[in-house]
Amino acid sequence: MSYPMGIIDKLNGIVYYDWKNKATYNFLNWNHDFKYISLYLMGYWNPKNFLLPQQGNMGNSYTGQGIQLMLVYNY
Repeated sequence: MSYPMGIIDKLNGIVYYDWKNKATYNFLNWNHDFKYISLYLMGYWNPKNFLLPQQGNMGNSYTGQGIQLMLVYNY
C-alpha cells in the first residue's frame, strides 16, 4: 500500500504472509521531505526466525520488532 499524506509526506506499508511457515511479515514506512534532507521512520514486526528467501548474504536485518530512523541528505 502507498498513501500520499500531502505533497511532502508519504506512508507506505507491506504485509506478507508466508503460507508454508504460517508467518506474517509487516513493514511500515513514513517519509517526510525537506529541502535537502529526507526523513524516513520505519517500523517492522516480524517473526524472530526470518524464513523468507534472501538474495546475497544480508543477514536478518528486520527480525523481531523494531524501529529505524534514517536521514538522507540530497545534494
